[in-house]
Amino acid sequence: MARVTLTPINLQGTNLANAVISATAGATSLATAGITGVQFVNNGSMFMYVVIGSAGAGNLTLNLGRTTEGQLPVPFVLALANSTNYLLGPWSPSDFTAHDGTGQTYFDFSVTTGNSVSLYQLIPLT
Repeated sequence: MARVTLTPINLQGTNLANAVISATAGATSLATAGITGVQFVNNGSMFMYVVIGSAGAGNLTLNLGRTTEGQLPVPFVLALANSTNYLLGPWSPSDFTAHDGTGQTYFDFSVTTGNSVSLYQLIPLT
């Protein structure tokens, strides 16, 4: 499997009215040959904006990292509809970070044609 690494767009400030979640801002196309999913370092304050194209329906598999009695549980699978946008997350790092030493969270798409993803991160105010 070939996954593209996502870089988050930071959303910070007291006036989130100026923060824009966009289908194009920071969008990573999944249509590149060989791409089957996305990966990112999950700190628990991230969410994805997923844009499904007119021929991009399929499934999104949210791979779990936490084991139960040494076994990985069945991943969450979401059905994605054509021409639809999704806002997904945040995810618990302890549940969704893979145990392969990379510190990455892995999500896989069954169809990538015409689809894109943007990763956003909420930055706490200090």
